[in-house]
Amino acid sequence: MNMSYLTYKMHEPALLNAFEKSKFRPEVDVVTYSDMIATGGVMYSSRVKLSFTTKSDPFMRCYMYIPGSLISEQHYLSEDEKAAVEMWLNSVHLAEASLKQRSNNKV
Repeated sequence: MNMSYLTYKMHEPALLNAFEKSKFRPEVDVVTYSDMIATGGVMYSSRVKLSFTTKSDPFMRCYMYIPGSLISEQHYLSEDEKAAVEMWLNSVHLAEASLKQRSNNKV
């Protein structure tokens, strides 16, 4: 597990809260070799993916790779859901930067 994945996973409850009234249930997953094969290696630099699974029929699962996918490309998300993901990503990036800053200060 890399530190980036653990940071995103730690913040997953906030993402779940943001999607409480959505038709999707988001989940933070690690990028696997299967993802690399499925995307033709395009997501090589990605370390984390968000999966969005519908909470009821019909079943649908979509992925967003971090870094790699753009919010604007997530056509299955509503504008409110896109905004929620954007805000959540910003909060995770701020937390990650803060952790890096603290570890650099200790050295």
